[in-house]
Amino acid sequence: MERPKLNPPPHNGIGSEEDSLGSCMSLTPKPPRKDIHKILANNGKTLRFQARLDNQNPEDKERSFVITFYLADDTVAVYEPPRRNSGIIGGKFLKRQRMKNSRQQYWRAQDFFVGARTSFFSFKFIIEGTDNYTLKYMEENRDRFPMANIGVILKKLTRLFKHLDPAREFQKHDTDNSGVISRVEFEEMIYQHITATEITKQEILTIMRFFDSDGSGSIGKAEFLSQMDSAKASDHIIESFNVETENYSDKTDAVDEEDLEQQKRVAALGFFKKKAKGKRAQMIQYYRMADVKLQESITTEAVVDIMHTLLAIEKRDAERVCKEFFGDKHTSKVVSSAHSQLAVSVVPFHAYLELLDSAGA
Repeated sequence: MERPKLNPPPHNGIGSEEDSLGSCMSLTPKPPRKDIHKILANNGKTLRFQARLDNQNPEDKERSFVITFYLADDTVAVYEPPRRNSGIIGGKFLKRQRMKNSRQQYWRAQDFFVGARTSFFSFKFIIEGTDNYTLKYMEENRDRFPMANIGVILKKLTRLFKHLDPAREFQKHDTDNSGVISRVEFEEMIYQHITATEITKQEILTIMRFFDSDGSGSIGKAEFLSQMDSAKASDHIIESFNVETENYSDKTDAVDEEDLEQQKRVAALGFFKKKAKGKRAQMIQYYRMADVKLQESITTEAVVDIMHTLLAIEKRDAERVCKEFFGDKHTSKVVSSAHSQLAVSVVPFHAYLELLDSAGA
């Protein structure tokens, strides 16, 4: 006669599931076995990810979470940083514990990567970023983390560029003709030809670090073409891939911000030229009024005020116009006071006229 199979009751949430199963398997429950070697080898090692809630609730739009995976025992904790004036206190969101996914399997370290969707109980998250330690750990253990395995990712990329001209693709996405592309532009170049399910944001970040051979946070055209040729010709470069990860994420963020700011400066200058058409005389009159000491120069702040008052341009955009147009034409004038000397940025009258000429004012 076949022995009936034991079907343990579902976990009630009190204590760990292993403890509960122990009371079902024996009259004298024994504590669950722990992998001592794993605990000792990974003591203190964690993978951290920045995430947001995967829903459409307006009140959750600005909320941010930190998901921590503990490598010693495969437990997960979720923390919500406090935000001032938000009404959200922050703190521990989900306590540290082992959790299961929708397939009733415990979450593993490999399940977490940038772009992944995770769910803990009824809460769904989208992972949007990670820290340098986590990136470095994944790349050093690329056999366990396919999203950080440069060899696997490069094969996808070489298949993508098999029928494309890398130089032409690079130039197409270098919108400001700077000779470099940021992380955001690099993502746009990849996702124009391949979907996010075929290559994740984590893989994009890994391959971005591979192409960025000087660790600047952006990819130069020469770097991109050289690495593409090397990847197609040989596999040894993949095995020796080891980027210094210290502050790399901060570098790419800074490059992305500067690239976005540069685009805003160009747009602001174009908007100024439209608003300034036919207003040359008024612009000069306002300049003369600001030049009370008749020094043929006024401060940059005064130029910003002229654009704001006469052309109704936002002051931040007016500052961008000055930065974009004058650049090194700005001169510093030392103003002495009773207690100190202050360097003030000024715009000479001839430089101001060049700005008006460029706008066809």
